Amino acid sequence: MKKLNKGLWVAALFVFPLQLAADADIPVSVKSFKQLAIYPVVHVPASVVSLNNSKLSAEVNAVIENIAVDVGQTVERGSVLLQLDSSYYQLEFDRSKAALQSIAAKRDLAEYQLQRAKRLSNQKVVSEELLKQRESDLKALTSEYAAQKASRDIAKRNLDKCTIKSPFKAIVKERLGHVGELASIGTPLIHIVDAEHLEVSAKIQSNDVVSLSSAKQIELVSQGGRFNISLKNITPAYDSFERSQEVRFSFVGGAVDSTGENKTDLPGAFGKIEWQKSAPHIPADLTVRRDGDLGIFILKDNKSKFIKLTNAKEGQPVEQSQLPETVSVIVDGRYRVEDGSVVKVKQQ
Repeated sequence: MKKLNKGLWVAALFVFPLQLAADADIPVSVKSFKQLAIYPVVHVPASVVSLNNSKLSAEVNAVIENIAVDVGQTVERGSVLLQLDSSYYQLEFDRSKAALQSIAAKRDLAEYQLQRAKRLSNQKVVSEELLKQRESDLKALTSEYAAQKASRDIAKRNLDKCTIKSPFKAIVKERLGHVGELASIGTPLIHIVDAEHLEVSAKIQSNDVVSLSSAKQIELVSQGGRFNISLKNITPAYDSFERSQEVRFSFVGGAVDSTGENKTDLPGAFGKIEWQKSAPHIPADLTVRRDGDLGIFILKDNKSKFIKLTNAKEGQPVEQSQLPETVSVIVDGRYRVEDGSVVKVKQQ
């Protein structure tokens, strides 16, 4: 009996410390969600696109006489790009101009004859029929003058079309014609891109649309520098293959980089857009998995409470805009605790 009691007493010596360990508070450290929250920066590939990517074509039939620019050259608005042989159209213009002068002289004579006929009609010297004839002659010549003036203007317009000028400040991208070739109407002659009216194009995932729309600052980062840009529009069409939407941005205050220097990025330049999410996120390394769910542990009434994070993904920060900033999140010791564990906060 004494041996049995001694055995029970020895067993109790081993069980009692284990029970004490099981009941002991688990030491943890905590920080407020405000201290831990991060605001991730999103990076998306982007490119600079020109609003005008134009292939200028011949509007008249003529031989190419001269190409005044080279590929890669930047030209100002109104600069001559290409000259067509204008000799035929110059002759047409001169002929129309001479014909107009002839009709103008006849019209002036008819106007004089009408005024004279009116004076004589008042004196009862000429017949009413002659007066009407003079009025008719003037009207006919006035109409003929207007028609010939239109013909002269058309000839002048065709003559002007022989000189192809840049409609905007542009970069010459390609010479499509060659000196000596006959250019027919509609033949592409030179390819230019607008160097001033630029936008930034990017494709973003649909789940980034909300954070992009609420971003306080968006930047384009490229070899040309860092440029402040603003959201212009989000294409409502959804690309099901890439699972993305195209977004267009405008340069803020023109294409000037963040240093304030007046630098313009090149059309077609590649880079990335950056913006910081405005909603607070839980760092990825603070999440733990319990019963297959990802979440965090917070401190409540000296106990750990598991908060399941909906749509959380392993290794990624988790947006959590509903969590109060003052809530205490368990940092050290989060792997040891379970939902409802009694904890003791370590002094920091």
